[in-house]
Amino acid sequence: LIELKEQDTAASWNDFAILARTNDGAGQFVQGLRQTNVPFQVVASRGLYSKDVVADILAYLRLLDDYHEISAVYRLLQSPVLHVAPQHIAELAHAAKRKGYSLYAAIRQPEIVGKLDGAVQQQLQQLLNWVSKHAALARAATVGQVVMAFLQDSGYLQWLSSQENMAGIQTASYLNQFYKKITEFEKSTTLATAKDFLELIELELEAGESGTLVQSVDEGPEAVKVMTVHAAKGLEFGHVFIVNLVDRRFPTDDRSDPIGLPEALIKEQLPEGDAHLQEERRLLYVAMTRAKRGLYLTSAADYGGSRRKKLSRFLLELQPLGLSLQSVADETGAISRIYQLEKPDAHVMTPEEIERLLPKKFSFTQLKAFQACPYHYWLEYVLRIPQPGKHFFSFGTSMHATLQQFFETLQLRASVAQQELFGGKGAAPTHEPAVALKELLELYERQWIDDWYPDREKHDEYKQNGAAALKLFYAQYLKSRPVPKFLEQPFNLPLHDGQQTYELVGKIDRIDPLNSGVEIIDYKTGQGKTEKTLSPEDRQQLLIYQLAASRVLRLQVERLTYYYLETGERVHFLGTQSDLEKIEEKLVATIRKIRATPFPLPATACTCR
Repeated sequence: LIELKEQDTAASWNDFAILARTNDGAGQFVQGLRQTNVPFQVVASRGLYSKDVVADILAYLRLLDDYHEISAVYRLLQSPVLHVAPQHIAELAHAAKRKGYSLYAAIRQPEIVGKLDGAVQQQLQQLLNWVSKHAALARAATVGQVVMAFLQDSGYLQWLSSQENMAGIQTASYLNQFYKKITEFEKSTTLATAKDFLELIELELEAGESGTLVQSVDEGPEAVKVMTVHAAKGLEFGHVFIVNLVDRRFPTDDRSDPIGLPEALIKEQLPEGDAHLQEERRLLYVAMTRAKRGLYLTSAADYGGSRRKKLSRFLLELQPLGLSLQSVADETGAISRIYQLEKPDAHVMTPEEIERLLPKKFSFTQLKAFQACPYHYWLEYVLRIPQPGKHFFSFGTSMHATLQQFFETLQLRASVAQQELFGGKGAAPTHEPAVALKELLELYERQWIDDWYPDREKHDEYKQNGAAALKLFYAQYLKSRPVPKFLEQPFNLPLHDGQQTYELVGKIDRIDPLNSGVEIIDYKTGQGKTEKTLSPEDRQQLLIYQLAASRVLRLQVERLTYYYLETGERVHFLGTQSDLEKIEEKLVATIRKIRATPFPLPATACTCR
């Protein structure tokens, strides 16, 4: 690979791919790549649950569910956050077996643990502390909250953010995908506890499911792609290596169905000859046609095991077509010796790889996060490591979603009433509101998000405050009964910086018609403000909305309004041309600063502690 890249000066690592018939076959080459400075990415469609970070989380959930789960304890002791040395784990396991304890029970016995090294005792006590705290949490919280508590309290997130290499980027991606699985599970059921989630995963594993992996060969840092032939369909690479071309691996053995279907019942025309061999040959053709400049077919006599491997019949079939075979081996002839080389330093990400990771689109929230703490911006928006939720965000989202549903219902009913009236089928219009207060509060119940509140008391307090705020909102609504022009209006605002153009995306809560123009309204929860107490930083969000509405949506903005729901107060203002120019300059300057920041950032760069 390295020699070919040096010869093909125009090639990047993205131009190289290693294709294997099976995931297991690809895994052998991953071991070899790990011992080099060649960056690589495993592109697989399954296997999420077997990734180290996901397996660690599942092990911890199993331990919370059953303290006697020995394999879970073993895994956690060897995890990055504990990293107990194998000899100490062996001592502990031996003592547990001698005394008749489970491994976890042995950790709780002073007479056993007391004989271990002091540092090991401290590590074991950490595990006990986490389990004690999170077992209580698991009885009342969702699985997402339990997992996030473990990742934070154990220091797993901090460890992950310190991995400034390709492996760290991939691990963050696996964690992000698994956390999305948790989020989808929580949305799909009213029983979203850790135990319920674990039962789902166990059922999937029993059924042969190993977790869907979502990976793209077009995104992420520059890297050699390692994948199966099936996963490579539709893709092309400059140089393609097809590996494991030995008998019984490619082509694979034909495995007949456990329950065969009688030929008389098959409507399709059956292929003549060996159908399995024909399909394997077709797969090899698919693999070969993925190459644009160089195609390399590899085989070896020794992949481990007692028997030497025979060449694939496909290689023998290709020889008359002019294929030249070359043997490459070490002094002993054993390819497995390559795995005994010392592992060099991990591949450090290049500026080009960082460039690929940086977001292609920006938002006000994203830029605000960077201004608050570049390190946390690196974690959340570049590495995309799941972050713990905040209860006030849950509350704000609940209120916004309720009001959106309220006005959408109003718009729908107004449209239906108008159609019926002009069609001669409807009754004369009444002065009764189209949506009653009771319906508004019912919408609130359906839209309520009860995640991330520190306790039920705080949860109930916020929920009551929200209901009171909606009643106040409804009373004010009845005075004028506004009909919004747009709700949750998205925008893509281009920002120009010389020859470079950036994209700012966002959504405007509400746009109402006003005189000959519009009023932009943004809902706020929390303590209300007045025009005098509104700081320049407070005004930024609405100024951005004014810029987007006038430039992208082509609207004449006459007024900007912050609507403080809990107090019923409204603060109005309007940006001047100078204000809009300044906010655009600030946005561009912040994006420039993001792109100039020397990512990856160490944990010591955190400025929000």
